[in-house]
Amino acid sequence: MDQIQELLERSVADIIVREKLEADLRSGKRLRVKLGIDPT
Repeated sequence: MDQIQELLERSVADIIVREKLEADLRSGKRLRVKLGIDPT
């Protein structure tokens, strides 16, 4: 298992489009990551 696969599977609940995310990570492209939490 390579580092990108490990990163994608560690403490992750859901990835909407896994193949696109993996391709973007491999390309070196900067990503915008959003975290949705409920503070209540």
